[in-house]
Amino acid sequence: NPPSVSLLTETPSDPATYSFGTTYWFNATISDTNLNVTLFEFNNVNYTAKSVSSNFYFPFNLSAGTYNYKWFANDTFGNKNNTETGTYTINKATPTGSLTSSIGWTINVSQSVTIGLSESNSGDGDVTYVVFRDGVSKATGETWSPGYGTYTYKLNTTGGQNYSAVSSMDSQTLTVNDLVYPSLNITSPLNNTNQTTKNVVINITMSDSGSGLNVCRWSNNTGTTNNTFTCGTNLTTINWLEGRNNISIYVSDVAGNRNSSLVSFSVDTINPLIDYNSGTSANNSNLSQSNIFINVTITEVNFANITYFLYQ
Repeated sequence: NPPSVSLLTETPSDPATYSFGTTYWFNATISDTNLNVTLFEFNNVNYTAKSVSSNFYFPFNLSAGTYNYKWFANDTFGNKNNTETGTYTINKATPTGSLTSSIGWTINVSQSVTIGLSESNSGDGDVTYVVFRDGVSKATGETWSPGYGTYTYKLNTTGGQNYSAVSSMDSQTLTVNDLVYPSLNITSPLNNTNQTTKNVVINITMSDSGSGLNVCRWSNNTGTTNNTFTCGTNLTTINWLEGRNNISIYVSDVAGNRNSSLVSFSVDTINPLIDYNSGTSANNSNLSQSNIFINVTITEVNFANITYFLYQ
């Protein structure tokens, strides 16, 4: 009788998932009182099986894939036996990895950040890991100073012999805050000056290095009514009030940071009024006296001084 070949087992059981360093065992129980040769054919290559009593085995360190194998046995009388061809599948493993940030995922405008990746998959020499920012490849990462806003990062892999491709191993959102107030300065007119025209041009410089200028407004005196104007421009076409004007300029950026500045000036476009009162000699009078009496009333809100001119 030919040798008996039974109790075929595989460890780990079929199908398995690739794990670096795992030894895959193929076992069979072969019995014959005159057993001579036991062979294990694996992917068309014959190996001499190892044995413990009537249990025969052969270990392999394998990559992911599908393999064929068969057991052979013969005794000293030339009787032979073999199994049917079996298959054993090792599926690709799913790689793991994560995105890294040198200073976290919430930062401020003007900060420099390094985005990278971390992975510890073994047996992945043919695997490529790629960091994407908003759908654009950044290879294995980048160092930069992002502007205000949010940025979506993803980590993917192309896969290889032992690992499958993964389009999003990890995903993170980088949030960049703007905590900087806009710069604002009224360059003219100078504060607390007098103007003789209502069309006083308000020259303004403003800028924002973070999220960008968003809304600009001006208000006169009470501040209860705010008027919008184009950020980065001057106020050139406004006829200001006669008298005291307190002009407030307000600016805010996209992130909501605000700044303001105030300039005060007075507008006086009305000439002083001079009235000759009683006691003043009539115009073009001929007088026979050594003195002249003049009685006048001055009407002027912003009175400064009075000057008399006497002509001979």
